[in-house]
Amino acid sequence: MNKEKLMGDLLTLCEWLMNCSISNLVWVIFTLPSFMAGYQLLFAPSGLAVLSSLFFFSLSLFFLTLPATRSLVLFCKDWRENRLSKYTFYLKQGYAFWFKRKKIALLFSILFGNVLFYFRIAKNSAFLLPICLFIGMIALLTLFYYLVMNLSSSIDILEALSLTITRWKDSIKLLIVVLGTLFVCLFGIQYLYIVGIFTILVRFVVRVIEK
Repeated sequence: MNKEKLMGDLLTLCEWLMNCSISNLVWVIFTLPSFMAGYQLLFAPSGLAVLSSLFFFSLSLFFLTLPATRSLVLFCKDWRENRLSKYTFYLKQGYAFWFKRKKIALLFSILFGNVLFYFRIAKNSAFLLPICLFIGMIALLTLFYYLVMNLSSSIDILEALSLTITRWKDSIKLLIVVLGTLFVCLFGIQYLYIVGIFTILVRFVVRVIEK
């Protein structure tokens, strides 16, 4: 009996790890163009390379990163019932969500692109750099609230921004975890995506915002 229970627990753990790893890998593949364009935007020489990087960064956010992030949020919402065979369904839902909200998707794409662009300009300025970082963090948290709260109800972008501010304790908690995850991935164990670190992060975001 104990052996059967142990085997059942091991199978559950293996399924959990597989769900994390593969869903995480799909998200990484979809967001990789945005990361590459963002890196190019930050470090490319001035001129046409910067403008083209800004264009491709915003374009990849609009068509790839935002739908993939929405699908990952849906996947994490249905955590106890999810199956990887349904992930194509979540991707379709992610694209359908933003297709109905094209203006908001465009707003986020342009906003994040401009934050990176002005971060590039202001990275040596003690005055402008904190402003760029603050706007970027508020935009990211607003996106989280907008995605998660629209799982069970319907809110607009201003309501999501209001929640980001009024629920400041939760926002700070989310920000610390997000920045900590990015720090670990960039400067620590670069291959944590294999065990699904971004899926685990999104699962944490969903749980904090929905409570």
